[in-house]
Amino acid sequence: MLKLHDRKLFWCRFLILLGALLGLAGCGAPIPKGPDVALVPVSGTVTVDGTPMVVGTVQYNPAITKGNKSILVPVGMIGKDGTYKLQTSGKDGAPLGWYKITVTATAPTGMPSPDAPTPNESYNNKMTTGLEIQVVESPPSGAYDFKLNK
Repeated sequence: MLKLHDRKLFWCRFLILLGALLGLAGCGAPIPKGPDVALVPVSGTVTVDGTPMVVGTVQYNPAITKGNKSILVPVGMIGKDGTYKLQTSGKDGAPLGWYKITVTATAPTGMPSPDAPTPNESYNNKMTTGLEIQVVESPPSGAYDFKLNK
């Protein structure tokens, strides 16, 4: 049986440890829920050597070198007619600014579609894509269309 002094020491140590653990749990940056930023509609068509892509994704990666320091990455699924529409954090549209565009020709299963026109692999990587575009409030018609090569 623990003596009164030992029990007090045990509970004192327990409370100190509990306090330290609770304090650590509160440390660190909060998990971002995504800032409330204005989004503008962004949609376009993706073709490969003149043929519409029928499956894949278009991703707008913030172009830090051109001043876009956003943590948000708008993404759009390419439909059977080659069209896409961007969404950011589950909402339609994209924030204003410059982006490096990556395009991947994969089906929702993650596998390439054998009958789909496939663009050059350089478009898969934001370091090699070569596609840059500025999202603006009032773009001209076709501003977000991408004509890719094999």
